[in-house]
Amino acid sequence: MRLPKIRFDRNQRKKLGKALFNTANLVLAIFVLGQYISKESFNLATIILGIILWIVLFIVSTFLNKEK
Repeated sequence: MRLPKIRFDRNQRKKLGKALFNTANLVLAIFVLGQYISKESFNLATIILGIILWIVLFIVSTFLNKEK
């Protein structure tokens, strides 16, 4: 069974891109800044994961917001 392709119009792509960009900033805040305010020990892997997720979400949101 194949899943149908989802087609977004320009306005929907821009809104989704904006939502993903805001999500990327939240991910960065949770994973990276959360390490500094946490009472637990510093974990470099968590910071690296947060930065990688931020980059991926930023690239996807930029791709969705670009003009065709």
